[in-house]
Amino acid sequence: MRATELEFRYRFFVITAIYFLGFGCYAVDHVNAGVAIAHWLSGAAAPITGPRSALLLKLIFGVGALLAIAAAVVRTWAAAYLKSDVVHDLDLHSDALVADGPFRYVRNPLYVGGVLLGIGMGLMASRVGWW
Repeated sequence: MRATELEFRYRFFVITAIYFLGFGCYAVDHVNAGVAIAHWLSGAAAPITGPRSALLLKLIFGVGALLAIAAAVVRTWAAAYLKSDVVHDLDLHSDALVADGPFRYVRNPLYVGGVLLGIGMGLMASRVGWW
């Protein structure tokens, strides 16, 4: 499946709109996804309170932060193997195959980094916004 020229040319704005839409879902759902996961893991019927719950919530947000950091590392490592004329050009380039660095382990590490970033940031959004 290929991206249309419009999707490819304006991909920054499309991705930015998705993040703003996700965090804007707080207007509909006021429960944070990390809090919902902590509530689910604790198995409590009532809202979670106390030092043990706070530690669990900090651990969940810590995992989200580590995923976001891992995403930045993977995307930076992958971008370092692409030439600047490929990264900053608006045209699709499919004439050469990069098979070094992170591209040796996964077909598109930039997408893997994007997915990791989405999961990490999703823990900080509302439940509806994460989906």
